[in-house]
Amino acid sequence: MSFDFIKQILLETLNGLSHKELKKYKWFLQFSYFKRGLPQIPWSQLEKADRAELVDLMMEMCDQQSVEVTREVFMDMNRTDLVQRLSETSSGLGVNFNYTKKLSLKEN
Repeated sequence: MSFDFIKQILLETLNGLSHKELKKYKWFLQFSYFKRGLPQIPWSQLEKADRAELVDLMMEMCDQQSVEVTREVFMDMNRTDLVQRLSETSSGLGVNFNYTKKLSLKEN
């Protein structure tokens, strides 16, 4: 899969976030990198990065894992619509998704 194509998928998906949600995304991104033991993006760079710069930073730090990390962050943000969009856009492109939908069943 093309490096540029992955960047395009990520950028298009991040465009679905408001300015406020983008700030939240960056916070969750740092947390996800920490949980996964990935190299951290310095907060000073992350904080001032626009969407395109953010994608560049993510690809520099974790390459194709950026798609999976983004999916995880969207799940943490309860943006399942963007998880779905990301999954549909990248399906069949060799991106490995370990997507497990969490369902809560309530019995009366």
